[in-house]
Formats: sequence, C-alpha cells, structure tokens
Amino acid sequence: MSSTVSPLQPCLHPIYARLLCAALRQRGFDEVQILLGTGLDWAQLHSDNRSLSFAQAQRLVRRAVQLTDCPWLGLQVGCATQVSAHGPVGYAALACADLRGVLQVLERFSVLRLSSLRLTGYLEGERYCVRADEEFDLGDVREHILSTIAGTFLRLLEAVCGTLPVGELRFTFPFAEPPWGAHYRD
Repeated sequence: MSSTVSPLQPCLHPIYARLLCAALRQRGFDEVQILLGTGLDWAQLHSDNRSLSFAQAQRLVRRAVQLTDCPWLGLQVGCATQVSAHGPVGYAALACADLRGVLQVLERFSVLRLSSLRLTGYLEGERYCVRADEEFDLGDVREHILSTIAGTFLRLLEAVCGTLPVGELRFTFPFAEPPWGAHYRD
C-alpha cells in the first residue's frame, strides 16, 4: 500500500455514488434515509462532478449495506451499470477489439474513476490477468468496492465480447468466501 495516498483525498468519481443512490431509490428508500449519517448533500452529490473522498464513499457504502442488509450490493450495482456511466473510460473500452484490450484500457485509465486501487495487468501462461492493489486499507468496504469492480468489469467485457465462455473468466478476492458466496458464483 502506498503511503502517499490518503483516504481523505478525492478518490471516487461521483457517478458511482449516484449509481449506488439510484439502486437504493429503486429499493424504495428516500433521499433522507439514504444519506442519513453520511454527511453528504443530495443536491450537491447529484450536480457536482468533484470526486468524493474515500471517507465520504465509505460512509455511503456502509449506509447502503445497512439499509439493504445486502452485503453483495456492490456486485449488483456493478453488474447493472451501463457502459456509458464510465464516461471516456467506458467508451475507450468499447472501442477495443478483444478482451485483453478491454482489460488493458481498464488497467491504464481506471485511476480516473477510482484512485484507491491500482490495477496491474500481466501474463500468466496464456491467461491475461489484472490485479487490483489497494492504495490504502479499504477496511470494511473492501468487499463492496471489489465486488462493484468485478461486476463492472464483467459488464464491460460482455459489452465488447458478447457472452463470455463459462470458466474462461475468473475473479478471486482477498477475503474468505462469505455466506452469500452463491451470489458471486451466479
């Protein structure tokens, strides 16, 4: 982990907080319920394009999981996110000819959307791998952030490559399989 990056620095493009809020609204929660205790302002969050700090994002994620009692919410949000939500990074991924190209675009440019992780691509035999390393300890929102990224990657890869062959794509996480692990396998 890097000591030059702080959880108080801007690290998350606000579109991802907005997408999480939208998922909560779809579940019937109102603005007041969603933002209670987060220190965020609804109007500002939905109009300002300044990145959120990790601390702000962490409070929102904690609140979302508390409201929904759905620890795999990040995976659902990531899988439901349209490619256009990723802005220029999403469009650059769509312009790629193959899966490896998509992964390389994400590796290179994801820092524009989320700077709390560094993605590194490498070859392992004939398989291209992407590793996500935390710039600082993501703590109790690690699962949410990593599962959101996994869902986002899956969605982008399907947009470029179509249906992905079962068994050809693998995600591994730096935590033990939780009791809700079946949601990840699905």
